[in-house]
Amino acid sequence: MPPQSTFRITIGVTNIKLFINEFMADNDTTIADPFGDYDDWVELYNGDTTAIWLGNKFMTDNLNTPDKFALPDCTLSPGEFILFWADNDTIQGSTHTNFALSRSGEEIGLFIVESAGLIPIDTLIFGPQRTEVSYGRHPDGGKNWQFFTNSTPGYSNVTTSINETFSPLPNTIALFQNYPNPFNSSTIIPFYVPTSTHAEVQVYNILGQKIITLANHELKAGMHKLEWNGKNKNGRDVSSGIYFIRMEIKNSNEFNSKILTRKILLAR
Repeated sequence: MPPQSTFRITIGVTNIKLFINEFMADNDTTIADPFGDYDDWVELYNGDTTAIWLGNKFMTDNLNTPDKFALPDCTLSPGEFILFWADNDTIQGSTHTNFALSRSGEEIGLFIVESAGLIPIDTLIFGPQRTEVSYGRHPDGGKNWQFFTNSTPGYSNVTTSINETFSPLPNTIALFQNYPNPFNSSTIIPFYVPTSTHAEVQVYNILGQKIITLANHELKAGMHKLEWNGKNKNGRDVSSGIYFIRMEIKNSNEFNSKILTRKILLAR
């Protein structure tokens, strides 16, 4: 059994429903980042009915230093999750923090800049953790916390059937948030397929017009990443604005068809 000494303190700004939703402080094989590293990770969840801008918010592993890591200048849609790699390696992108988590126990905090200073949104103090076991809210954004031997990084902690409860990542198709985001010249789009399958990845503008196809071929199981240089299919630069990455998985032995999307921001 996972250690039972974990405890928490949650403090919230009532009108901001941004939650520390799940984390893993000892990740050996559960999920690799786009660089192939098995880092600690923290999942945030927007439990509100409106989008939440992350650009004026901070995350920390020391509640006495609330502005330790500035969250990226991006917006989290209602019900959306975002995964941060707690690897103390910010050079790898805006979703890589300047701290790592301790499996022996420590703190995680979310703060917002307001006129009165840095105000806590959500904070957590946790005890010893176990390898490959995450700790998260159930349901998403709820008051109750529990250990997950089958974690769901970047996805809901609640599934639609008993048989699917806490499905591990190797059975999950995942399209991760691009980095950097927003981006100026190029961005990396990481994704994961659990089995060999055919994947089509395209970029659409906010009007629903297809800009370019980045991939349309068979892929081996595992982590993959694509790069988009902000150009259309004719090699011309597209204008600044919101775009959507659309990934469709087809002809898989385990999945009939599945479509995932991510919103990205090009700022020239």
